Amino acid sequence: MSLKKLLEKHFNGTATPGEITELQELLAKSANDADLDASLQELWENFTPDTALSDKKADEIFAAITEHRQRRLWWPAAAVIIILLMAGGAKLIFHKSVQHTATLAFKNDVAPGGNHAILTLGDGKQISLDSAGNGALGKQGATTILKLNNGQLAYEAKGIIPQQVSYNKITTPRGGQFQIVLPDGTKVWMNAASSLRFPTAFSGNDRQVELTGEAYFEVAKDQAKPFIVNVNRMKVEVLGTHFNVMSYPDEKSIQTTLLEGAVNVSGNGHSQKLQPGQQAELSINGNLQLVADPDIESALAWKNGYFQFNKADLQSVMRQLSRWYDIEVVYKDQVPDFMFVGQLDKNANLSVILKILERSQVHFTVEGRKITVKE
Repeated sequence: MSLKKLLEKHFNGTATPGEITELQELLAKSANDADLDASLQELWENFTPDTALSDKKADEIFAAITEHRQRRLWWPAAAVIIILLMAGGAKLIFHKSVQHTATLAFKNDVAPGGNHAILTLGDGKQISLDSAGNGALGKQGATTILKLNNGQLAYEAKGIIPQQVSYNKITTPRGGQFQIVLPDGTKVWMNAASSLRFPTAFSGNDRQVELTGEAYFEVAKDQAKPFIVNVNRMKVEVLGTHFNVMSYPDEKSIQTTLLEGAVNVSGNGHSQKLQPGQQAELSINGNLQLVADPDIESALAWKNGYFQFNKADLQSVMRQLSRWYDIEVVYKDQVPDFMFVGQLDKNANLSVILKILERSQVHFTVEGRKITVKE
């Protein structure tokens, strides 16, 4: 049976267990997304967007389509799926292409964020990394600051490291992101509205940095010098590993998500050791705990070029959009009580994203960078 026919039967609930298995096998074997995208396009053109779904069916549809893509840690611009979960069941909001013309009235559409950051040196001098040319940007002690051809910032420490080192700070604005290689070789991906303070050379018995906002770390291994991330009320200590830290002031908790290696998370007098695939959460009231069944893919989606929502409420969705598109979000009516499951391409203009979300029971009024949410 064709992929399109199997998807169609799965959507309307008539697929047999054998056909569901056949669909899963086809998706797992897919070398590219061309067939899937073509099938989704045809379904999109003939599918009623208000079709009611049970919570179980909504989860099955999303899992069936995204399972093989999640292993690749990226999501092509060609296909976007959002499932709206509500108290009375679920509805599928289905959108084929981010190039689809938006119907929202935008005098000036809002472009997605990009590589924007400011580097503050130890003497207070600031360098706009957007406009800085490639090559050496300066030298501090034994460390040379470089902007690489791929747009990343890198620190190269050579020679004798002085005992007294200066501290630099890289800051991404709302609507910005950036990558940096620290003096020890640790790679850091910074999300929007974030900052990282670090020494120009790691001269002591450890490697300490200070983070606000969100960043993903691939820590260079050094058994003699633990790498420590200080995040507001939380401290994350590692030797060499891959992990993500999210600590925005408008979020309800600080989250540390581990992909590789091991980390020790501490806060409010408590500590928790994480294994790969685990996530720790420090709540506003100081409670540190492991998250049951964490969604690792959602935690890392920002780094891989998309938003991923796993039963996220509307306010959570809009907080992420506000940081990436540098917009102000206000609510005119009571916030609708439903949740979203799905993925959206971060490279899409804001009008495209809002048009997809408007296929639910929410509407937007756009005035410049101010977005009013109403029922």
